[in-house]
Amino acid sequence: MSSQPRAGATGAALPFLLLAAVSSAAPAAGRPEVSLNHLSVVLDAATVRDLAANAFLKDSFATVFQKANVSNDGKRWTGTYLYGERTYLEVYEAGPAQGEPGSSGIALAVEHPGDVTRLVLPLADAGAEATIVLRTAQGPTGAQVPWFYQLRAFYRTDPPSNTSRWVMEYQKDFLRTVEPGKDGISRAQLAARFQQKDRLVKDIIGATVALADKEMERFVKELEVYGWTVRPDGARRIASGGGMTLTLIPVAPGVRGLIEVRFQLGKKGVPAQTLHFGPTSVLSVGADGTAVWTL
Repeated sequence: MSSQPRAGATGAALPFLLLAAVSSAAPAAGRPEVSLNHLSVVLDAATVRDLAANAFLKDSFATVFQKANVSNDGKRWTGTYLYGERTYLEVYEAGPAQGEPGSSGIALAVEHPGDVTRLVLPLADAGAEATIVLRTAQGPTGAQVPWFYQLRAFYRTDPPSNTSRWVMEYQKDFLRTVEPGKDGISRAQLAARFQQKDRLVKDIIGATVALADKEMERFVKELEVYGWTVRPDGARRIASGGGMTLTLIPVAPGVRGLIEVRFQLGKKGVPAQTLHFGPTSVLSVGADGTAVWTL
C-alpha cells in the first residue's frame, strides 16, 4: 500500500473566516454539488477489537486498514478505515483523543477548486456563521502538508453536540504531494490510493443519525443550502443528495449520533450473513446487493 499522510492533524494556513448576516446569497442554481465524503463514529474498545480481528470484513467486505494518527498537539489514536470507491467509514476507539462512544462525524465534500467558498454566503443567509480553515496532515517526509479546506457552520447559542458536520475540499496539491504522478481533488481520485481488488463494498448510500431537535433543524437548513432534498416523515427528516440518503431521527436515551450505515455492494447474489462486533454492533449483508451496519 502506498504511503499515507497521518490524518487528524490540525492546521489553519488560511485566515479564519467568520461571516454573520449577509444581505443576499448566491442563486441555488450556481451552487456546487455537495456529496458525502465519509462518516466517522467512536465505538467501545470491545467492538473495535472485534472489527480488527474479523477476516471477512478485511478480506472480502471492504478495503480495510488501521492507521495510527498524531495531531499537531501530540494526541495519538488509531482509526479503522473502510473504503468504498468514493466514500468511506472511519471507526475510532473511545478515549481522550476521540471522545465517548457515539461521538460522530458527517463529512460532505465538493470536487472543484474554489467550490467550498461558494457556500459561505448561502450558509450565512441561512443563519449560520461560516468558517473555512485549511487542515494539514503529516506527509511522506514527516513534514506537514496542506490537506483540505474545511467549511463549518456555527451557531453561537447552540449547546455542544456529539456529532460534527462539515464540508471539505481537498487542497489541489495534496494528492501529487503524497502520491507523485497522481493529481486531482475528487473523492474517487483520493480513494483510489487505497483500493483493493475483489471487495464487496462499492460505496455508502445511506445513514441514520440521531440529533437533538434544534440541531436537526440547523442541519436540515444546511443540507438545503447544499442542494439536498429534505422531506418530513413524522418526527424524522429524510434528506437525499449526492447519491445517498440521510435519515435524521430524534435523540433518545442511548441513541445519539451515527447509528446506522447502509452500503451498496458491487454485486448481488452474495450469500446473506450477519456479523456481530462487540456487545451491540451488527453488520447484515444481504443477497440484494446491500449491507446495513447497525453501530
